[in-house]
Amino acid sequence: MTKLQQLYDEQGQSPWLDNLTRPYLRDGTLARLVHNGVRGVTANPTILARAIEGSDAYDDQFAALTAAGRSTPDAYWDLVLDDIAEALGVLRVTFDASAGTDGFVSIEVAPELVRDTEATIAAARRLHERIASAEPVRQDPGHRRRCAGHRGDDRGRAEHQHHADLFGGSL
Repeated sequence: MTKLQQLYDEQGQSPWLDNLTRPYLRDGTLARLVHNGVRGVTANPTILARAIEGSDAYDDQFAALTAAGRSTPDAYWDLVLDDIAEALGVLRVTFDASAGTDGFVSIEVAPELVRDTEATIAAARRLHERIASAEPVRQDPGHRRRCAGHRGDDRGRAEHQHHADLFGGSL
């Protein structure tokens, strides 16, 4: 039993990786980490931008997307969503074994949305629809103080909201 598995079994803590990269997906690093006890993955625009800039694993897809007329922001989100979908596939066994309490990928909204509740909810819905699978996705709307408008019915309609910074509880 690994220390991460022990942390979960003995303390009920779900360790997450805060680093989603295509090389981790392609070389089996994420699969090994999940096998050893990682129970979810978080990402944010900075992590993802660094991953894209720091690896040639994205170059061909990005070039094809922009050559096909996708804007840079749209191409960025296409790259990100492909990685999220692949990570969710790796985490599916954790999701199933935990009856849906673990095995998620949490992604932070674009920084310009954190103070706009409606735009955050709309972004979460678009991400969920674009992944177009039965896999769970969580949209991180930031700290409660930045998005005080998340309450009531909006909470239930925003797809699987999650505090990546706190690793627990929904808004």
